[in-house]
Amino acid sequence: MKRKIFLGSIILCSILFAESLKLNIKKSIDLAYKNNYTLKNSELDLENSNLKVKEAYKSALPKINYAGKYTEAENQKNYSGNSSNRYYENRIDLTQPLYSGGVITTGIKTSKDIKERSLYQFENVKIDVMLTTIQKYIKILELNKQLEVYKTSLKNMEAEYKKAQRKYELNLLSRAGVLPFNTRVLTIRTNILEVENQIEIAKIDLKNYLGIRPEQEIVLEDLIESNYNIEKINLNQDILYARNNNRNSRIAQLDFKIKEGEKVVARSEFLPKVDLSGGYKSGDITYNNSADNWEWEVGVNVKMNLFEFGKSLDAYKRSKNEVEKSQNTEFKVKDDVELDVRKSYLELLKYRGIIAEREAAVESARENYTVESKRYELELIDVVSLLDIERTLVETELALISARLNYYLAYERYLSLLK
Repeated sequence: MKRKIFLGSIILCSILFAESLKLNIKKSIDLAYKNNYTLKNSELDLENSNLKVKEAYKSALPKINYAGKYTEAENQKNYSGNSSNRYYENRIDLTQPLYSGGVITTGIKTSKDIKERSLYQFENVKIDVMLTTIQKYIKILELNKQLEVYKTSLKNMEAEYKKAQRKYELNLLSRAGVLPFNTRVLTIRTNILEVENQIEIAKIDLKNYLGIRPEQEIVLEDLIESNYNIEKINLNQDILYARNNNRNSRIAQLDFKIKEGEKVVARSEFLPKVDLSGGYKSGDITYNNSADNWEWEVGVNVKMNLFEFGKSLDAYKRSKNEVEKSQNTEFKVKDDVELDVRKSYLELLKYRGIIAEREAAVESARENYTVESKRYELELIDVVSLLDIERTLVETELALISARLNYYLAYERYLSLLK
């Protein structure tokens, strides 16, 4: 019986292990890219922009149209000379644009610019998804590390509590010297339970975002510290690159080009539109004969706006103003990008300084706790003082964990500004 239970336990453990999914930061981001609904919609927008380019090219190709017409009037005659008040007509026309004042060529160029703009907008969505994934991933790492700190603290406090109880049983310590340890142990256990609950919630949140089944167990790998070395950053070089190549800078540049295209289209209202047209037509007073006796015709159509009280001129002036506005926006966006890069770099420097400060604080707190523990054993300090020092150690360790992971997230945000 025991053997069966043992084998069953092994099988159960094997199943649980097999179901656990190991994730690192890159794999998590790839899963988010694959399953995120917002990104899927952005991909459809990108596909639509590709279709618009095809539409723009096809506007320069000839068009074939069919038209059928039925009319009633006095003295309609057919080809035999018979009269009727009914008349049926069929037409097949081919139209080829020859000159449109630049509308077609500008439309093609603008559609390409819109397509490229969609690529950068798609990149914007990807970066938002990436940063959100990293933030959720780091949150779990932070909670796991907090749990380790609390478990270590609990182990130490339980050991001190047992010692205090033993002394109390030997009448070497009053009850007032035991109860604070008991309170501290209960507090830490409560903290552990709270963090464990937060870990479960954070894992569910991450799994939902990555498209992983809720029952799937996940194990997160730690971040590689060497990938976040601030010494690798060349600020001036990054600023120069980001001003011209950051996705928002490129979107602003393309917006300027698109507005210039709209100005060309507005100007085309002053220019003639020339089309080559040709086709066949037939008609008769009877429906059955209306598709017989086809006649061909070919010609050139010219259309030009001569007068409309300055409406087109006002539209052209407005488009010129929009071009100037978009150029001003482009300059502003580049300045904003540079400011964001500088602010992000200063934030990295801040977190690096905070990490150094908190590392020193943790080292000092550990040394202080070691020394004061010995003094407590020698009854040179009371239990309240020892517990204050222990709480300070835990708080400084938690603060260091938070600072390090905030630094990693800030580093990823800095890199995103260069994309």
